[in-house]
Amino acid sequence: FDMRPVMLSARSSYVTLSEEEVRDMSAILHIDRLRAPIVLAWGGLESPEFQRHPQAFAAAVKAAGKPVTTLACEGINHFEILQQLADAKTPLSRAALGLMGLA
Repeated sequence: FDMRPVMLSARSSYVTLSEEEVRDMSAILHIDRLRAPIVLAWGGLESPEFQRHPQAFAAAVKAAGKPVTTLACEGINHFEILQQLADAKTPLSRAALGLMGLA
């Protein structure tokens, strides 16, 4: 959601992006372009920084008056979170179905 902090981390040694690319790829800088409600989810087993990113993005979206739903998926990481979409009983799956008008 915000590539600027990423480029300040050790990842900048192997993720080489221009300032323009960082700006273009940072969704938090383009909230005015949002035209649909969004759902932001993160795994409870993520590092604090990877939990902070979607929460900060959600706060910015909400401050812009745009619809946003947040879901903390406890006990999983970002590799496992996709499995939540395969189970119609999980909050993330229900939220996704709701966005499609299928809940």
